[in-house]
Amino acid sequence: MNYTKIRAVLSSILGLDFLIVAITGIGLWRAPIGRIANATAWTFMGFSKHQLEKIHTLTGFIMLFLVLLHVVLNFRMFKNENKLLYKKKAKKAKTEGKAKKAKNGEK
Repeated sequence: MNYTKIRAVLSSILGLDFLIVAITGIGLWRAPIGRIANATAWTFMGFSKHQLEKIHTLTGFIMLFLVLLHVVLNFRMFKNENKLLYKKKAKKAKTEGKAKKAKNGEK
């Protein structure tokens, strides 16, 4: 399998996993406190509070693994982007420092 295709598939799976974590998180946020959810047979999209907790936890750990894998596969890109980002900031600060010294008449 092509390296680019692996990254594309990983990004798609990560996006889908994020949606599941977000939806179950909203369901848990809306769930009644404590045992009330069990006593009233509360559900969110057909899932009980206990099922939502299990799904949310499992997909959260899967997301953690996928994010780490994403960082490993894209580390070179992250490194190069940070180099460019901090290089520009350092260059800008150096230029501003020179302009400030020139304004004050310093060398």
